[in-house]
Amino acid sequence: LRRMQDMLTKMQGQLAEKQQLATP
Repeated sequence: LRRMQDMLTKMQGQLAEKQQLATP
């Protein structure tokens, strides 16, 4: 479970970075 949450947090972080890049 902990590993899955780690992966989820990593994915969320990547998504946030992409959104930040997309938004001016």
